Amino acid sequence: MRLESLSLRLLSTLTDGATCRVNPLDFTALLYLRDRGFADVSVKDGCVMAERTAEGKQFARKRGGIV
Repeated sequence: MRLESLSLRLLSTLTDGATCRVNPLDFTALLYLRDRGFADVSVKDGCVMAERTAEGKQFARKRGGIV
């Protein structure tokens, strides 16, 4: 349950249509989101980048009341 809570917090910091740099301390939560299709993850210039997917937005809205 804690991982899902951390994932929802991270998901709320990601924006639709914009790639954001992710803190290394959030990698476990990011992998959780990626594996469920809630975030697209890439590496650019040695940094891990993520973008919230449409499924991620829906999940955040449903589970955390976040848009």
